[in-house]
Formats: sequence, C-alpha cells, structure tokens
Amino acid sequence: LLKIEKYKFKVLNLKELRHLIKVMHDVSRLFAVLYYTAYDEKSPQTIRKKALAWREKDEVYDIYERVIKNSIASIFPQSKGLELIVTINDLDKMPSRKTLERRFKKSIFVPGEGIKIISLDKFYSSHINYRFCKETINKKVKSGSLSGQTACPGKVMGKVRILRRKAQVNELKKGEILVSPMTTPDFVPAMKKAAAIITDEGGITCHAAIISRELKKPCIVGTKFASQIFKNEDLVEVDAQKGIVRLIASS
Repeated sequence: LLKIEKYKFKVLNLKELRHLIKVMHDVSRLFAVLYYTAYDEKSPQTIRKKALAWREKDEVYDIYERVIKNSIASIFPQSKGLELIVTINDLDKMPSRKTLERRFKKSIFVPGEGIKIISLDKFYSSHINYRFCKETINKKVKSGSLSGQTACPGKVMGKVRILRRKAQVNELKKGEILVSPMTTPDFVPAMKKAAAIITDEGGITCHAAIISRELKKPCIVGTKFASQIFKNEDLVEVDAQKGIVRLIASS
C-alpha cells in the first residue's frame, strides 16, 4: 500500500501510470484475501471483526480508479469519457476515438484474445467452439412473479429502488427494496437502509447473501431478471421464506 500512496489524487505520466497498474495488480491479490476473510463466517471472530472494519473504510479502489481514469484521459485525450474500455495493451498504442466509441457500443472481452468489436449475435454465430446459455423471460416472470434462492429469510413489502452502479447508492431511501444485478462493498450503505435485498445473480455465499445475513435483512439472490422486470417505485412483496418476489402495484 505504501508503494501506491505516493500516487494518491495525482494525474500521472505514462511511466508512473504503468507502475501504479502493476502495483495495483499485486495489491488486488492481498485485498482478495481480506474480503474473503470478512465474508467467511468460518473466519475467527477477532480476525473477521478487523477485516469487516477495514472493508467498511476501504477507499483504495475508489481513489485509484479516479487516478487511473484521469491519467489515461490526460495522456490520451481521445479516450476522455471512454477510459473504462481502455486495456493495458492500449497504453502502447492508444486506439482512435472512433475505435474506442465502437468498442464502447458493442464489444466482447475474450481472455487471451483481448477485446473484439462485435455484436453478441455475430459472436455466437462465428464462434461455434463456445457453448452459450441464453436465459429468456417467460410469461410468469413478465407478470411480475420471480423466484430465487433465499439468502436470509423474512417477509416485507416496499417500493423498488434499482441500483446498478455505485454512483446510484445515495438514491435509495430508507425502507425501499434494493434490486440490483449484483452487489459489491460499495453498496453496503444502501443495503443498511434497505428493507430487503434482491439480486439477479449470485448464490448463498455471494456478497449480497453474506451482508444480508450480517444485517438480518430479507434477501433473495439469483432471480436472473429482477432488475429488468421491476422499475423504480414498483410496490413488491418480498417473501424470502419461499424465495419469491411478487409485483403488487406497478409505478
């Protein structure tokens, strides 16, 4: 951590940026241990308590995400606003603004091959060596009745608040139902205010499941489509005893 502290809140040159990215890669492995220790209920309580406290205060990724994005935009002006789809290999030769925009609109990252600018349908048809599983929304789901896996039992009713990004966390009001594709540590402040938590993805050991049990909030994970079916202000009933979410009244 001391190696990256000197870069805090700075806009870096290319040499400094490369070094920061390399150190952050190493730091991520250490933080993985920290976060899993905090999540795992089998961890010794004294160690878990310290890991949880550290996790709550952690701002490393928030701070250095801004540093890296601001530095990329400063060094390569054509990437401004599109920094999230810049790869490490791009630092050798940054693509044109037009290429980055095309990549932003439709691209797929293939491990070992990098980013391909292609639509999902074309990727499906041209890569028969891959096996694809595509979920479809059935009539029952469209009517507003979803099922998932109970992560923490309970039964409540409330209005939906869809959160997809950490920038939306402050939008959730106390007592609302947090609905998200998945949660991360950035979502914890909203999770504390929510009456219940619903996610599209995850199982009983995912972030949402573990935090909901800590907070003793009803939680259903793995619904697949909750963030697509429900809208902000929809009134729903969360029956985390049975793992079912029902639409009561549309907004």
